Amino acid sequence: MKLPTLFIRICFGIIFIVSGFLKLIDLKSFSLAVKDFNLVPDVLILPIVYILPSIEICFGFFIIFKYKYYFSLVSISILLYIFCAAIILKLLNHEELLCGCFGNYFDNKISSFTLYRNILFILICYYLIIYENLSKSNRPILYFNNILKSVKIPTFYSFIAFFIIIEMSLFIQNRELKMQINELTKNELILNKGDHAIPFSYYGKNNFISDIHFTTPHTLIFIFFTSCVSCINNLKIWNEVYLEYKSDDINILGITTDSLKKLNLLKKNTQVLFPSYSSDDSTFIKIYKTQFVPQTLLINSSGIIEKSYIGTLNLYQLYSLKKRLNFIDREEL
Repeated sequence: MKLPTLFIRICFGIIFIVSGFLKLIDLKSFSLAVKDFNLVPDVLILPIVYILPSIEICFGFFIIFKYKYYFSLVSISILLYIFCAAIILKLLNHEELLCGCFGNYFDNKISSFTLYRNILFILICYYLIIYENLSKSNRPILYFNNILKSVKIPTFYSFIAFFIIIEMSLFIQNRELKMQINELTKNELILNKGDHAIPFSYYGKNNFISDIHFTTPHTLIFIFFTSCVSCINNLKIWNEVYLEYKSDDINILGITTDSLKKLNLLKKNTQVLFPSYSSDDSTFIKIYKTQFVPQTLLINSSGIIEKSYIGTLNLYQLYSLKKRLNFIDREEL
């Protein structure tokens, strides 16, 4: 068992040395990855960007040369539990994020594979801890007790770290939600029925910039983020509305401020039946308050908003929207 364990230990240490080194040589990409996870306050991002890769490199060498061996393995296992907590939270929210595990040199987004890989690394930590303790014992009858003692401390502290990161994430999300609710309660910050909609530009077919000026009798706009859970839940309703009411008199389209790459990824993984485009028009972002999504806006040819909904459409809102669209259909006959 000595040679296989030696091989595992050296490879395991090299993985963390390489991981830390690749992060350090591209700190900008790593900082963006940390920021995208949105699990820590902005003030902590810069310290994390510098400290985490350095820790990974140091512990990688410590594991290879068995210096502060137990402490290094316990610390690495705690880090891996934290990574698992972050990945689980983002997978549950259906967010498309780059892992950042090996800097920007592997353009891999978080997935179930990322989670399973970290769990495997945790098991390797436990294996190395247990093997080290059992190799020092000459009494087989105490093997089971030694195993329990070996994993008790890393498991205890790892679970504490796991739940702390989840609590921090929930706290940050709750704070942001309260801020959004406060913003939404101010009527001047959102477009409502009777407000004037401003023309804007978006990236149309073949990435050409197109403009929308509400030249059709009515325009129905769905505003969304590709990583927004409520927006994704709303897609089925929007698809239903599009299939039922698309016509020459009602221009139906979706607009996101996310990049075309993210939009195309959403279209690939999710059913989006209505035409959807990306817009980085500053006027659109400012006037339409795109930080509040999903939005469903019905606009007439004069640019006046007739219907305005924020959030996932409930049955009453869907009925109200369809009632207005049915009336429009009768008007055009």
